[in-house]
Amino acid sequence: MQYPKQGEYIAIEFSPTEGHEQQGYRPALVLSVESVNRRGFV
Repeated sequence: MQYPKQGEYIAIEFSPTEGHEQQGYRPALVLSVESVNRRGFV
């Protein structure tokens, strides 16, 4: 499994959306260090 590295852009689905918010996958910048990213998403 590949983990995101600090400074990379990844696609994340920010859901649920409400009102006029855009749905689907959006780009997101990874700010945390790789050692934290290996622990998985909370």
